[in-house]
Amino acid sequence: MYNILIVDDHPIVRAGMKSILNAEKGMFTLDEAQNARETMLKVSSNNYDLILLDLTLPDNQGLNLLKDIKTIKKQTPILILSVHPEEQYGIRCLKAGASGFISKESAPFELIKAIRKIQAGGRYISPTLAEIMATQIFDKDGPRHLRLSDREFDIFIGIAQGLKVTELAEKFKLSPKTIYTYREHVFTKMGFNSNVELARYANSNDLIV
Repeated sequence: MYNILIVDDHPIVRAGMKSILNAEKGMFTLDEAQNARETMLKVSSNNYDLILLDLTLPDNQGLNLLKDIKTIKKQTPILILSVHPEEQYGIRCLKAGASGFISKESAPFELIKAIRKIQAGGRYISPTLAEIMATQIFDKDGPRHLRLSDREFDIFIGIAQGLKVTELAEKFKLSPKTIYTYREHVFTKMGFNSNVELARYANSNDLIV
């Protein structure tokens, strides 16, 4: 039996994932967690063969939880299952140690295939993500947003979505002053002079959900 932990804050999503997995009769044993705190408690006290992880949880945003899990269970494969498109976080997740990344939209068609690939010791890269990676290989400079750190990228996406500094501070549990500092780093690294330029870039590169 292949022991899987499903991490998502939406009960309907967890139920949907369980339905897909239970259709594979007798292949998987399933556990679930609804937030980062519960996830870390379960990961600390159990050995899972795979963790299906949503990036966006109410008590932990972005790549933080992925990195936290890897600090205590380095060898446990993690498959990211996210509402965010591959263009946003796919490559960053792989670099942070994930064994694969699929969008929730494609989960009904790709989930079992992705798990089988990871079971065999590989990484699952969707056709969309493979195309993005191939483009970057042949583009020496690469997209400007890849110059950003993970936290800078989180702030970049938040600004592009129209969030105010106070909203970003609350979302990422940082001070407004720190948000302004990250915003300045984003503008410097990417060569922007305004939020309008930033939003235009994000939209033209399909980085907004």
